[in-house]
This record gives sequence, structure tokens and C-alpha cells, in this order.
Amino acid sequence: MASRSYSSGDAKTGSEGTSGSPRRNINRLMYHAKQRGWLELDLIIGQWARDNLEGLTEEELGDFEELLAIENPDLFKFLTGQIDPEPHLESNRAFQMIRESVQDTMSFYGSFAATKAPKGANWVRGWDDKTSS
Repeated sequence: MASRSYSSGDAKTGSEGTSGSPRRNINRLMYHAKQRGWLELDLIIGQWARDNLEGLTEEELGDFEELLAIENPDLFKFLTGQIDPEPHLESNRAFQMIRESVQDTMSFYGSFAATKAPKGANWVRGWDDKTSS
């Protein structure tokens, strides 16, 4: 039995990675943005990609592809400001745009009292907690 070699390239054209038509590259990036396997990032990055990928320059698309290679927990913490981003991300234009969008959204929803825990109280309660009326 003959062995087969598989790669991330296109079997029909033999193209690898980001080569190929711009439309194919955008479709590939869109798929990876929406299918990260972490719901929060699927929503954050997938929606941002849907709204912005078409208008990005080639350099910004390269930055976005670099961003997609970051592990989910780290990327989520970088975008939400839980930890400082790695130094190389400071010059990544796609990261800057997405982080700005996330921070704007967090500021907007964070301004509602209903989204905040009372000072000194846990935001998430256990199943057996009683709520007072």
C-alpha cells in the first residue's frame, strides 16, 4: 500500500500556505478565525474577521494570520487586557485593531451596573446560593 503525504496546501493546485488567490486566502483566514475551538474567541475574532478582513492590506492579513497562531488562552488574555501582550504583538496591526474593538465593547457593557458584582461580592454564585428578595 502506497503512503500518502498530506499538507495544508491545496491538493488540486499544489499551492501552499498563503499563496493562491486573495479570495482563497481570505476564506482560509475567515475559517480559522471562526473555528478556533474556544467559543469566546470564535465570536470575538470570527465576527471581527467577518466585518474587517475584506478591507485589510496584504501586510495586515499577514499580521492577522500571525495572530491566529497564538494559543487561545493567551490570546484571550491579551485581547481582554488580563495580561500584557507579548512584545511582538505591539507592532501587529491586526492585534491592535481587534484589541481596540474588544476594549471598546468591554467598556460599553462594563458601564452597566447589572454586569458588575457589588463591591466585595463574587460575580459568580454557586448553585445553592439563596437570593434575597
